[in-house]
Order: sequence, then structure tokens, then C-alpha cells
Amino acid sequence: MSLRVGNFPLLGYGQVPREKKFAVAVRYSDTLFLIHRIRRSSTGEIFHVTVTGREDEPEWSNWTPHESYHKDGKYHLKSFDHKFHGQQRQKPDASFQGTECIVRQGISAHDAQARNVICHSADFHDVFEIPAELLRGETGQTVFALDVTDAGGPPVLPPGSKVIVQKRFDDDLPEILVTVFVDRLLTDPPA
Repeated sequence: MSLRVGNFPLLGYGQVPREKKFAVAVRYSDTLFLIHRIRRSSTGEIFHVTVTGREDEPEWSNWTPHESYHKDGKYHLKSFDHKFHGQQRQKPDASFQGTECIVRQGISAHDAQARNVICHSADFHDVFEIPAELLRGETGQTVFALDVTDAGGPPVLPPGSKVIVQKRFDDDLPEILVTVFVDRLLTDPPA
């Protein structure tokens, strides 16, 4: 299987010089399920794809929901070949400062398993494994956050959030920061 963003593969077996592919996967005992793909192109562009589990179904072939952060600073979401939420941001290069939010999505203990896409670690430069027992049972109670930051920069999280687990891909600047957190406003009952 080879997903594409534009005219280049997002996941495939060939390697492009300086290109980096990262996976976010959930570990259920001895099985690792892929839930997010992140790619830093050889030109520094950053792409995030949410794994749907329907990539091989012809009627869903254009779904491929993803975010693109291009080298000129243009950012957008895309699904079914339609771009939306376009923004002009700072360029994702060595001059990058601060933190930019790429995506926030609810993630439950069963999401990755339900999508049923096995993660093959050898297809990626690095894999962020999240133990399933760290995730809450209902979607939205635990949140997946993808940010890009300057060196060692913090994530952009709602006040009062509790970080459960975090991984920094610091192969280049800006750094790619993945955080799984609990938003207390979504999970704590009102006082």
C-alpha cells in the first residue's frame, strides 16, 4: 500500500534522501496498530495523515484526511481532494520560532485497533508507541496533539491539561512534537 500526498508517496518502501517518515502507533499487547503518519519531506515540508483503515477501499481512495505545512509557510487541511482552513504561517525551516499547532484529535483506547492497520516499524525512521492502557475508553477524553516547535519548544495545550506521554522528533528544525494528553475541561465534571 502506498498513500500519496500530491505527486509523491507518503508511505512506501522507497526512501527519498533526507526524507523522514514517522509513525504514531498504539500497542495492544503484542500487536502495534498504526494510527497517524507524519512525513518531513526532503525540502522540509511536514505532512500528517490520519489513518482511517479504509485506504484500500476504492470508494474511499480520495479520503486520506491530512494536514500539509509547506516550505513557503502555507498550511491547509485536505480531504476528498478539497483544501480547507488555509493559512499563511511562518516557514518550517531553521529560522522557525515558537510553536505551531498542526492538529488535535480525540483518541480512545480502541481507535487504532478498530481501524486495524498494522504498523510495520521498518517502514518508518522512528515510531512513537503509545501503550493502549494509557488511553481513555471514550473518544475525546484523551487527545492526540501534533505541533512543530523551535528547539525544545513546548506544545500548545489547553490550560490544565495533563500530559500522558510525549515524543519529540528532533532530526531537524522545526522539531515535530507529538503529545497525548487529557483535557481536564472535557473529562472533569463541573464543580
